[in-house]
Amino acid sequence: MVRFKQRYLLCEIQYENELRNDQQELSAKQLKNTILESIHQNYGELGVVKAGNLQIKYWNTLTNIFLVRIARDYRDMLWTSLIFLNNFNGNPCKIKTLHCSATIKKCEIKAQRYLSMWIHGILKNEQILDDIKQILKSKYKIMQQELKKLDDIM
Repeated sequence: MVRFKQRYLLCEIQYENELRNDQQELSAKQLKNTILESIHQNYGELGVVKAGNLQIKYWNTLTNIFLVRIARDYRDMLWTSLIFLNNFNGNPCKIKTLHCSATIKKCEIKAQRYLSMWIHGILKNEQILDDIKQILKSKYKIMQQELKKLDDIM
């Protein structure tokens, strides 16, 4: 029996403007379909077939961070398709790959570090009003709950 070797990519969607056309919650299914469309544009139908096992393992709408699983042999195909993806749900954006690993645990650790640095960097800014700090602290609590959900996946 042959073991299925896979790779996990931890990515972030960086929108060019914070005011997006739609303020609705975007689903993991929409994200997967957008990625598959990008693969289709760059690699054709054969690329979509090869990326058939692509799966969104984690998607956070608050921070726009997601975790994608794909077969090891097609990691580069996914990576380049993410680079060329410049429009997500009608909004101009860029996809930044934060980490690539063979285990979901290492990606989880990297996500926790990244989110902690992101939140602490915002909270250290002295120009932010106290009202905004309270909002960010409440979002920090939500992020802690999201990280617990990520732990439950494993």
